[in-house]
Amino acid sequence: MKYTLALLLLFCFFQKSWSQARGGFEKDVERYARMLGLPAYALGVAEGDRIVFFKSAGYADSAGKVAITKDHIFEIASVTKSLTAIALQQLEQAGKLSLNDPVDKYPNRYFTKERWNAQTTLAHLVSHTSESTPVGSAFVYNGSKFNIVFNAFSAINPMDSTEEMTRPFTIEIEKGILKPLQMTHTLTRFTEADHGDLRKWVAVKYSFDAAAGKYVPRPVNPAGMQSGPGFGMMSSVQDLVRYSAAIGKESILPAERYRKITTPFYPGSPQGMGWFTGSVAGVDLHWSYGYGDNSSALLLRVPQRNLTLLLLSPANAHSAAALLGFGNLLLSPVAAAFVRNYVLNAPESIDFEENRERVVASLEKRRAPEVTDVLLHEAFGAVMALSYSADKGMPGNHSKSIDLLKTLIQNYPKHPLWQATAAFEFIAESEDKAVLDFGKKMVADFGKTGNVHPAKSLYAGLILEKNGDMEGAMAFYNALAAGDDFKEQSYKLNAMMKVAKYDMARNPASAKATLERLVRYKEYVTAKDGMYNEAKEMLVKLE
Repeated sequence: MKYTLALLLLFCFFQKSWSQARGGFEKDVERYARMLGLPAYALGVAEGDRIVFFKSAGYADSAGKVAITKDHIFEIASVTKSLTAIALQQLEQAGKLSLNDPVDKYPNRYFTKERWNAQTTLAHLVSHTSESTPVGSAFVYNGSKFNIVFNAFSAINPMDSTEEMTRPFTIEIEKGILKPLQMTHTLTRFTEADHGDLRKWVAVKYSFDAAAGKYVPRPVNPAGMQSGPGFGMMSSVQDLVRYSAAIGKESILPAERYRKITTPFYPGSPQGMGWFTGSVAGVDLHWSYGYGDNSSALLLRVPQRNLTLLLLSPANAHSAAALLGFGNLLLSPVAAAFVRNYVLNAPESIDFEENRERVVASLEKRRAPEVTDVLLHEAFGAVMALSYSADKGMPGNHSKSIDLLKTLIQNYPKHPLWQATAAFEFIAESEDKAVLDFGKKMVADFGKTGNVHPAKSLYAGLILEKNGDMEGAMAFYNALAAGDDFKEQSYKLNAMMKVAKYDMARNPASAKATLERLVRYKEYVTAKDGMYNEAKEMLVKLE
């Protein structure tokens, strides 16, 4: 009897906690969706394979008659990488490959050989460490280079199809994940014969019409779609819940192999292999995100709590604003609110659009340090969300963004948040004198580390340049431009162009050498774009 009563009390406690979490989180989601101007989305929270909270907004059709459901299909972009990581572990378990295999082991038909060296392994590609020197020593996200693991799939499943070039990859995803889990609303490819009945479930996409100042729904024709290891799949909230639950049940992969891809690739890396990884208050957070031309996707697993968060949107606003590619999950205010409500059981939220005094008073309330830390990240996520929507014409949001940013700078100037790469990018893009002045302090702290990070180094230089310190800026640009590491990163290429322009009159020979390397790097990834053409024109002038 006592045992039954104890179980009943425990059940009631968790029911109350879930109710509080749901109520607080729903308000947070509504607030941040409005803040971003998000036109449509599907969001779910699941415990195991059971969806305990679902919310959607917008419509799945152009006519605005069909509400979005948990079964509607959206582009998931780079969330595809998480499934690729599972498939690679399945193949390694079957003895068909090793992630320690050098890339050169597998025949190459589709990629420029200069993009890797003899030491580069499959593991380096999927951990986003293949651009560092030595290889494997530093994480820098490269969604395109991830696709080179296709060579391994192609060697395991040799086939020659001009219509479905990526079939050697998609067949493994279907065989090892989609079919066993009956993920019937997930697409790696689309043919009318095989998938025609799903066409009605594919949600429209929303693109921003600058002239009209609003998001406009546009129909999606999935015919002929293909996905590769790095991006391209489509799925639904319901199917991705099945996928996450299956990982927890070890039905598609043993726990030790899942740990292998969700353990930091090296100490301090935010990435395992195909999955981002981190923790809050000792609770592990494993996640993957997608950022497409017209899509945002977020899959977050909390294994210790058997929880999953899913956010799918047919507009890219969420991912564009949060800068998740740098590896900081909590800069998505939606993810931060989920962690606060469901992981830390702290449902009391803050309206970051209120005046400074109220925001500071709310942040200064006595609470657990980890809750305050999440709230500060959530606040900076709100800064970026407000700024993003201001650029889309939402009135008043620019001033709200700057006011909130200055509030955080003034009251929390020493918080580690200011060494986040996303903070460097955001500050570097500001034109506000006080914000840029604070940026100098951020740069000084970064400079003391002696590290060269492609994004932080570029933005450190831009911050100093905007502050009139060209000598200091050039020190960062030169350090980043040197050597062959990070040669596919736009940050490095922009630094190289800065260096070349600076040296054109001062040191023409050095400028010529820099431009020749820049052109070569661009050709490696077949990016003959505006920068490539400008570099070629500058070389002509130097002849």
